[in-house]
Amino acid sequence: MILYLLYWFEYVPLINNDHFSRSPNEIPVILYWTATFGTYFHDYIKKNPIDQSDCPYKCIFTDNRSSTEKAKLVIFHVRDLNETDIPTKARKGQFHVFYNMESPYHTGIAYKRVPRNFFDLSMTYRMDSDVLVAYDRFDAIDNETTKEEVWSWGEVQAKVQAKSKHVLQLVSNCHTPSKREAYVERLKRYIKITILGQCTHRACNHATCEQKEIDNHLFYLAFENSICKDYITEKFWQIKNLIVPIVLDRKIYKDIVPVDSFIATNDFDSPSDLARYLTLLAANRTEYLKYFNWTRSYKKQNVNRRISSYCELCKIAHTRKRAGIPDITNWWEKQGECQTNFGMHHQSTVTRREVYN
Repeated sequence: MILYLLYWFEYVPLINNDHFSRSPNEIPVILYWTATFGTYFHDYIKKNPIDQSDCPYKCIFTDNRSSTEKAKLVIFHVRDLNETDIPTKARKGQFHVFYNMESPYHTGIAYKRVPRNFFDLSMTYRMDSDVLVAYDRFDAIDNETTKEEVWSWGEVQAKVQAKSKHVLQLVSNCHTPSKREAYVERLKRYIKITILGQCTHRACNHATCEQKEIDNHLFYLAFENSICKDYITEKFWQIKNLIVPIVLDRKIYKDIVPVDSFIATNDFDSPSDLARYLTLLAANRTEYLKYFNWTRSYKKQNVNRRISSYCELCKIAHTRKRAGIPDITNWWEKQGECQTNFGMHHQSTVTRREVYN
């Protein structure tokens, strides 16, 4: 959660209220009504100012509630929402934004206690959100890409040759709706897994430790705590550190990332079959390297993600005339397509031939 909070603070700006007082009628105001996991944006941004010059739309971001009447958008981080502390009524042309990066299983219940049509716009990880706030994405190589932004094949090969261990898991949530822990218990009967984090007595609490372990391992268990539509967190995006992610359910990823860049548990009939395949890959680095073909098409990092989400918010503030979500619970929960206990009731749903065709 801390990693996500830092990510959001880094990529969403909050403009000093002094700016607001200079031009209240010229630039749309976007108000953050709640904190995010208990921390207010203003406290962070004072120490970490963010340049919004790359966005063609200009907005004023604030958490000062005195701006409520003037705000075009009012953002509610639903994990911090208090249903007794909300604006009484949106003025005409003002939109309430449902903002959340956790799965429906970890959203809380306060949002269900406000009128079901209270929210007008969505800002989440889901691809069908009004504003997509993805944890990360692949950024394609183009004619303006510099050499420093891409992995050379020699760099990839050197990273791979330095790996000496099989499977890594960094985990802090020990009991999950996806029951990933049940699958791990079965998998580790057949292959060595290095498990670090709060669910073990082996800590790895800083970036240097994590990077060292990733550099030493071939595979990373990117098992999410929830199996829900489009729910792909920073766990998967360790892929950019040149490790092959193993995910629970292939269909969550198939339209978002290259299908040959990761391994899914439901590509196999059982944990023992998966372990056998991983062992074969570990012994054949030529085959293993095929999982890094994505480096020929995508950059090391997504350099443009800095402005994308807040710029889309700002665009909406300038251009959107109508909005509405008739029933937020239906949209978030029923259309969220979550599966419980996936790790306990797993079975293969595709063949390996289907994966790559």
